Amino acid sequence: MSLGLTTIPAQADTTNLPDHIVNGDFEYPHILPQTPDTTYKKAWAGSPLEAWAMEWASSWTDITPYDSQYLNQSLYQAGDTSTDWTCWEPLAGFNANQFAWNSSQTEQKTGNRIWGYEYKKGAVELQRDADTGNTYAEITAAQAGTYIYQDVSTMPGATYTIKLKHASLNDKAVDKLSVMIGAPGKEQPVEMTRLTSNGNGDKVGETSTVIATKVSNKFDGNKFNDRKHEGQWETYTGKYVIPAGQTVTRFTFKAVQSPDFAHGNLVDDIHFDISYPLHYDLKGGTGTAPQQHD
Repeated sequence: MSLGLTTIPAQADTTNLPDHIVNGDFEYPHILPQTPDTTYKKAWAGSPLEAWAMEWASSWTDITPYDSQYLNQSLYQAGDTSTDWTCWEPLAGFNANQFAWNSSQTEQKTGNRIWGYEYKKGAVELQRDADTGNTYAEITAAQAGTYIYQDVSTMPGATYTIKLKHASLNDKAVDKLSVMIGAPGKEQPVEMTRLTSNGNGDKVGETSTVIATKVSNKFDGNKFNDRKHEGQWETYTGKYVIPAGQTVTRFTFKAVQSPDFAHGNLVDDIHFDISYPLHYDLKGGTGTAPQQHD
């Protein structure tokens, strides 16, 4: 199964790579919810969509780690026809290593003002649950078939057990995701097994190289329900053995199917456990046994 990954080179200095998934809960950099400014609030005051506008502005952003910027939604003014109502701004104190995530999204041109701003190279989208305040990532930011990834320093021969939570955006479509692991640019789909079910028809124990999660939060044109995912997440796990000589491994999470080019495939709580080979000598013989680490 070919999923068409773009070859993105590994980080040049692998000595500084982490040995684990960093920021797998997507809580850093702690900028959600955004606070709409006074002009924004006045522009929407009294509008039938006032509540939606406040929710929309505060509940999501994009991060571009290579230039330490974020997408500021809070400047939008109702009826404004200019091109500067939402913009990329420097994120003070941002630490790209602490954020850790990268995206395959490419720079694109469009006449639509919303997507025109979001169509920036390397944008990673973060969202905030309207009920719980939990922060998570939406893999499909503003381009179909994109993926987010991290490069990790790995030990050949060790077994990495990856776990994550996945949800579709809403009940309008079943979002599909592949976990792909391997040397940078050579990642392959990993078989993932569903550990938990949200009660919407998916069965625990099903295994596939494509994750698909049914949800019950209803599609809402004003998108309040698109930010309500409590009880909708399902947990998946899979294993990957690091081949001989592979000291840098890319962990990739790729959107296979999304409702459209700018929505879908929510992920959270990504991490792995490691079983290292333990060498021993028993009555003159040698062998290996796994040693767990997380």
